Amino acid sequence: MQEGEGAPETGKSAVDSAIKDVMQQGADFRQELEKGMLRDLDKLDASALRYRIAQLVAEMQERTKWESLRWHEVET
Repeated sequence: MQEGEGAPETGKSAVDSAIKDVMQQGADFRQELEKGMLRDLDKLDASALRYRIAQLVAEMQERTKWESLRWHEVET
């Protein structure tokens, strides 16, 4: 085996693993939304809807921050 062989496979496997993790987190997030924040929307008043939207925005910002950090780690 020559020096450097296998390294691309290791990088590819890290990327594949990261993609699988992100896909799983996306599925988990959708389930969490359906169970929590998206239920009973039709029964909420305007103030409660604004609060729920603020929660969703904060959650998306937090998840985006961590996902971008994870992708950065995979790329390096």
